[in-house]
Amino acid sequence: MKKFKLLVAAGMASVFMGITAYAGGWQQDTSGWWYQNDNGSYPKDCWQWIDGNNDGIAECYYFDNQGYCLMNGITPDGYTVDGNGAWHVFGTVQTQKITSQIPLTKEIAAEIVKSHTDKVGYWSPADEIADNILIMWQIWPTGFRGKFTVDLNTGDCYEEGPYWGPEDPLEELFTREYHMNVRSYLQ
Repeated sequence: MKKFKLLVAAGMASVFMGITAYAGGWQQDTSGWWYQNDNGSYPKDCWQWIDGNNDGIAECYYFDNQGYCLMNGITPDGYTVDGNGAWHVFGTVQTQKITSQIPLTKEIAAEIVKSHTDKVGYWSPADEIADNILIMWQIWPTGFRGKFTVDLNTGDCYEEGPYWGPEDPLEELFTREYHMNVRSYLQ
């Protein structure tokens, strides 16, 4: 019976040891640095934007045909990379803000706008209209309305108002201003 249990335990251990878990990140060996993507692949013979420290800002790196990051030199296409491998122009590392990969639904956008708006009042139900544009109305105690328009593609939100009704802006007081980018609140 002991031999059977030992055989079963050894079999289970070999199964679990064969399962590969991937986590994206920088790797190093004696030849240099490379980047392993979340799916276990790695970039080769290309540029890739990487936010290696998860600060929401990515730097651009060039990887050679073996997958190693080129450092302190000139890439085959003529760009300069620094000692960390980041592309730079006249000494300034080139960066790009990383936007969340979480899909922006009308429900998520509506909750973010409501929680980051200072005005008092109540909200009418959010309505999505054509081309992924969300329109929300906030009704203030005075009876006036504020119109919030959210582009679900970019996350940009604009506030318009005041309105007495949906079709009736008070022309002399009407404003349209940038309110926020809803995507910046997604984590």
